[in-house]
Amino acid sequence: MAKIVRLTESDLTRIVKKVIKESEEEVISQKVEDVIDNPKVEHRIDNMLSNLSDEDLEEIQDTLSDLGIDENSDVSEVHAKLSQHSGHHSNEEMTESGEPSNPKHKVREILHSIGAGNIAAWGGVPAAIAIGSAIGMPLGFAISWGVSGLLVGIAKAMGKK
Repeated sequence: MAKIVRLTESDLTRIVKKVIKESEEEVISQKVEDVIDNPKVEHRIDNMLSNLSDEDLEEIQDTLSDLGIDENSDVSEVHAKLSQHSGHHSNEEMTESGEPSNPKHKVREILHSIGAGNIAAWGGVPAAIAIGSAIGMPLGFAISWGVSGLLVGIAKAMGKK
């Protein structure tokens, strides 16, 4: 026998908004995956990594491992993980500089190791911004998708080596 569930208008609105948000994130995730799977972008990431020292590459690999990102990671999972944990600071180990060692800080370390010039040459973040502006998402959200894509692209490139 079927169970009857009563929903208020606000319940229904919340459900519809959640479904819309999830479908938008699927579209965004697929577009970012398409960007990082493009052979030209893969080549740019390889070039970017070849400009880094062995020490920087090792630091990036360790940080990706700490974040649970590898060559098989899905962009939407990485984005969700980083979004969920980027503001949490409780019960975390501290870095040498005294800052909390949270995912937001770890991503900052990776981006610092890569360098702004290399990130600009990669083109993934600008691509994510273009994707984001085309579907009307806020700039910060678009950049976070670009960074998520960059991290997955780096993990894929490092996994090949």
